[in-house]
Amino acid sequence: MCSVGIQILQNLKDSKVYRHSFVAEKVRSSLATQIKTIREQRGMSQPELAHAMGKSQSWVSRLEDPNQPAPTVPSLLQVAEAYDVDLEIRFGRFSTLIDHIDGLNQESLKVPSFSDELPVLEKKIAVHQALANLYRNQQTHVGYLLTGSTISGTNDRYLSVNEFTKSEGQRTETTTPGTIKLPPIIERTLDRYQSLEASEMRA
Repeated sequence: MCSVGIQILQNLKDSKVYRHSFVAEKVRSSLATQIKTIREQRGMSQPELAHAMGKSQSWVSRLEDPNQPAPTVPSLLQVAEAYDVDLEIRFGRFSTLIDHIDGLNQESLKVPSFSDELPVLEKKIAVHQALANLYRNQQTHVGYLLTGSTISGTNDRYLSVNEFTKSEGQRTETTTPGTIKLPPIIERTLDRYQSLEASEMRA
């Protein structure tokens, strides 16, 4: 936890009134800032966003003003539609709030539209389909596929499992209790998946 997070935690401990005043301020300021950030990410002016939503420029200006009351859920849904993004509204833990604030920056507020994100989504679905086909073709049951890791002192990848059986009932020899060596085809699929996940985190 950085110094900012430590200071926030100390303030949150002061009183319940402070905590929920902080939450209210966080909601107003974070929504206003992200609405503006995504608009600028799209290269849109306030009048252009207002036109896309059938609203006035002053209405958009109020959305981007953290000193105004927080937008209503219907208003946020309209903004999400205009930006073509998901909208997530949920209650959460203060620990998650502090972690979020610690990692907050301009880039973290940007969100791609569905069409911009579609190639990544399609690749992810393709990887999941490949894994499903692999299970069917190999006629195996494998648990925790994506926890594959390298065992110290070898170049082989191993997989922690609860169970590994073949349809004909053959036992698979294990190198250490609770692990099996990954077949090359699964290694390649796992590498593709992890590479995709890493590229998404950088995007």
